[in-house]
Amino acid sequence: MSQVRSRIADRGRIGAALAALVLLTVAGCQLFFPPFRRNPDLRLLRSGHVAGGSALSHPIVSPDGSQVYFLCSDQPTNIGYFRGMLWRTGFNDSVAVQILPDTFISMAMSPDGRRMVLGTYTYSRGRRLVTIDLSTSAVETIPSAEDISAWDVEFSRTVAGRVYYTDRRTGLHRIDIDGSNDVLVDSTVKRYFDLTPSDSVVQARFSKPKVDPTGRYVAGMVSDMDPNIAIIDLTTRDTTLLRANPYRTADMEFPYWTPDGKSLVFAAAEWQGEPHGTRPAELWVLDNVFTR
Repeated sequence: MSQVRSRIADRGRIGAALAALVLLTVAGCQLFFPPFRRNPDLRLLRSGHVAGGSALSHPIVSPDGSQVYFLCSDQPTNIGYFRGMLWRTGFNDSVAVQILPDTFISMAMSPDGRRMVLGTYTYSRGRRLVTIDLSTSAVETIPSAEDISAWDVEFSRTVAGRVYYTDRRTGLHRIDIDGSNDVLVDSTVKRYFDLTPSDSVVQARFSKPKVDPTGRYVAGMVSDMDPNIAIIDLTTRDTTLLRANPYRTADMEFPYWTPDGKSLVFAAAEWQGEPHGTRPAELWVLDNVFTR
């Protein structure tokens, strides 16, 4: 009987040791991989299945803050090299509306919100810049801005009807939408850029930068072991990393300020690891950007 009690006691001690080991293992995992907690100021604006496609990107907020224009593709693509058809949604709408069926790779909105300029996408040479009048839906090609390798485009902040665009072969150009005053501005700027209120050029090393409405801050993607969005003070050069990732590991691109300068709309895709890559990109909103 005493031997039986001894074996039972041994089993009890072994069970307790195993339980302790499990607890330590769980605690260790939580230490190195703490539970992911999404920023409460983050909210999903739209996912692909609602908009009629699988991947959304390149959001642009209208100057009155009521509408968000974006590119929508039915083919999942690398979020940093996005292309798609032009769609529109509101911040509180349950539906989205397709504006143009063609495929575009870049776009910008005029400061008055009446017109957009878009860079068309083709696999071969022959990309061009087109404009759309948002009140009439009339589309026109900008003369002289044809057969270019368009990458990014922005409206001038100081001259009405003038746009800046990057050609990956030649650099940064400016041109009026009637095709006049075509000038090569800087041969070294060939990818993403933005403009300050005085039309000074702002670049980012990794992705599309976006200057806030005051002209003091620029939002951009930082690409490292933990991709996220950073805010740079153009006056002090101080950098603030935002808690903008909607998933533990996410790809994020194309931040765009709301007109009040308090929120950012951006594209994000959850990373699934190799060989799966990312899920289709969605549109997210980070409110209270400057609230710590």
